[in-house]
Amino acid sequence: MSSKTRVTKRDTPTLDTEKLKEIQVVNENLSIFSRNTVNANLEMVKDLQNIIKNCSNLTGKETWKYCKSQRYFMKLYLQHLNSE
Repeated sequence: MSSKTRVTKRDTPTLDTEKLKEIQVVNENLSIFSRNTVNANLEMVKDLQNIIKNCSNLTGKETWKYCKSQRYFMKLYLQHLNSE
């Protein structure tokens, strides 16, 4: 006797409109947060560039550290741009 598995139609869960609206709000908030983060990273890159360019009393080691930080924020900024 061979047993065959019966395929039955399952009821698919449905989302009510309130849940859909809640999901949309969360997605919008994430989008706003993401844009703010991207803008903050770019502003940090600009601020660090101003420090490197305008502060003549920085030692070589300090300048290197600022450049390293600037590179880090630039990478974050570019990663986000590439992911869009």
